[in-house]
Amino acid sequence: MNVYYNHVKRISGLSGYQELDAWRQDSRRVFSRVDHYFGADLRVFTTTLIPSEILLSFEIASLDSEEVAPIIESMGMSERDKCLEASSNIGLGLDVCPYPLITIGAFERGLLPAPDAFIGSSYMCNDQFEMIKLLANRHQKPRFIFDIPFWHDACSHETQRYVVSQMKNFISFLENITGKRFDFDHFVEVTNRSSNTYQTLDRIKAERKGNLNVSGSDFPYLYGSQVLFGDRQNQKMYETLLEELVSRRVNDRGKLRALWINVIPLRKKRLIKEIEKEFGIDIVYDEISSCNASDLQTDASLLSFANKYLSGTYLNGVKRRKKRLSKIIKEYHIDIAFGFSYAKCKSTSGSVGELREVFDAEGIPYQEWVVESISGSEISDDRIRTDIRNLVQIATNSNPV
Repeated sequence: MNVYYNHVKRISGLSGYQELDAWRQDSRRVFSRVDHYFGADLRVFTTTLIPSEILLSFEIASLDSEEVAPIIESMGMSERDKCLEASSNIGLGLDVCPYPLITIGAFERGLLPAPDAFIGSSYMCNDQFEMIKLLANRHQKPRFIFDIPFWHDACSHETQRYVVSQMKNFISFLENITGKRFDFDHFVEVTNRSSNTYQTLDRIKAERKGNLNVSGSDFPYLYGSQVLFGDRQNQKMYETLLEELVSRRVNDRGKLRALWINVIPLRKKRLIKEIEKEFGIDIVYDEISSCNASDLQTDASLLSFANKYLSGTYLNGVKRRKKRLSKIIKEYHIDIAFGFSYAKCKSTSGSVGELREVFDAEGIPYQEWVVESISGSEISDDRIRTDIRNLVQIATNSNPV
């Protein structure tokens, strides 16, 4: 059973107000991955932030929970609730992040076929880490979990060597489950695509700093794309986005710039364009801007990949994320900021207080909406509009409501 047809219809319905073809390409990329996963003879299920270039070099169908959970929730609250109930029935508490809860429930209900192996990483959060362990045990499948050490100010050579050793073990793991030898030449080909995509992303970010006449709702939600570098569809989508941004280049921004913090709920995408038009603002997303691509150039060496996974500014350490956030505010000339934090997500809710310190220090009005569901349905559209109106009025020195 393909669980995402209602979501396909939903996305098709959005095409009338999506101006950029790159956004539609990004959606089609996700759906093609789901198709590939369902139809493949050999498949793996993963968390985000694993070495995609190594996985792609083996040409294995893969899918991750950051794609599955929003798709299921977009099918309606009843489908989401059934998955949450299925997770609860095996003893999981509802205080766990909804992404792994919905994913585990989907497997329990048979909505997703069991893969040949589960692959995870401690890089995202402990809930994702534990999800992979649980799923592998329940389905009696092999698992591989990357342990990405936390570090604050400097990454030691010992830490780098530790991650390199895991890359080598990962290659051996994939050789065992596929019965194929690691093809280094193919790996180089995938890595070259990945490097080219990083360079394209750098150029996209440069365009966005001075060219925000494209609606935020038309700027693809690229977080999932960023963790699958080396994929052909991914590369094409970024190239298309750059072309479309260049074609819309303007010299006078003339609007307030708003920074959206953390994940944008899928069901709020339609609202974003309406907000931009109503309040005369342009929206920038910190998840895209936080990926400092110029620092992540990779060649076909395992050491470069180790450094790539140790250099993240978004997830691995609040201190580095604060530093990067301050830089984004200056580079993108941010005037106001707002966004959702997920009460059960350790990666976002735990850092919100410290992020607010950055906005206070930079004099940026900030609004946080705390939610539990992926859709953010607890916060009404009217509430969002009212709060943003207040931010705009504060930024323009008018009287808030």
